[in-house]
Amino acid sequence: MALARRTSRDICLHLLRVLNRKGEALRWDLIKLLGNEEAFRRWFDSILIPAGLVDCVEKNVGKRTLRYYKKTKRGEIMHDLLMNNDVIRFLRRILKG
Repeated sequence: MALARRTSRDICLHLLRVLNRKGEALRWDLIKLLGNEEAFRRWFDSILIPAGLVDCVEKNVGKRTLRYYKKTKRGEIMHDLLMNNDVIRFLRRILKG
């Protein structure tokens, strides 16, 4: 049985839920969730960070510098909107034209 392709909304909602649950996540953990580094770059470097939904924070841990990603206030708002199916239906209706 083939798995259904996830929508962009589902992927974005899943990423924001993970960041919400953990507070922050390592780059590697997010790459594992998305499946590969290209998908990570597409979602984080091209969409979520430029839109101000997620911030990248570097922390020194021993001799290493690790990159963590966390949700911003704008990310919180988007997360709430994506979870509200009534808002999503309304937006789809008005964006159709």
